[in-house]
Amino acid sequence: MKAILKKIRATAFINYIFRHLFRYLFRVTNYFMNFVRKIISRWPVNGVVLCHVNDINFKMLCKEDEPIANGSFYWGFTKLSLLELTIFSRVCQRSLNIADIGANVGLYSIIGALSNPKAKITAFEPGIENYNRLQHNVELNGIRNISVENVALSDTTGDLAFNESEDGGISVFSSAKREQVELFTENVKQRLVESITLDDWCKRVKEQFDLIKIDVELFEY
Repeated sequence: MKAILKKIRATAFINYIFRHLFRYLFRVTNYFMNFVRKIISRWPVNGVVLCHVNDINFKMLCKEDEPIANGSFYWGFTKLSLLELTIFSRVCQRSLNIADIGANVGLYSIIGALSNPKAKITAFEPGIENYNRLQHNVELNGIRNISVENVALSDTTGDLAFNESEDGGISVFSSAKREQVELFTENVKQRLVESITLDDWCKRVKEQFDLIKIDVELFEY
């Protein structure tokens, strides 16, 4: 079959016809996809999204404001995200006490909880809008092994200046580092949130973590 196709392609007239046809189809398809992307950008999800990561199925709420659920509905998770979530899921299966520092709306916490129902997961999220949505997503999935904490993990215990967009709503770039938030918006508001070191938290709850995931928008450094 390959030899026949090669012979057909080598025929100048046939090659000319088909290469122009394929170029036309590619341009039409590309134009159509760009049109669809514009429509999608103006029609964000408002409702509950059923998400899939390998054999793990879960729900996330989106009110035209949350890029994880919105992106999952329209495009699915990227290959890189699926790889990261798959690795995290497998590690969670061998862990009993998991800390999700910078939990956002709960993607990693939910994956961890469903991967290992015997594990206890503590989700730390200082952003109030994110925290409320995180709680809702946990309840939406009927998960009992996630504890949601409206606290920032830091190198100090006390009050911490936390930066968010003045526009409010769900945010994927809120951070204790103002310059990080300013990369995405000029309208930055700052408020004080409760902060605690990991050591002090472990002393408070009298527990130790055997797996820690951190995503705190450059506040890691």
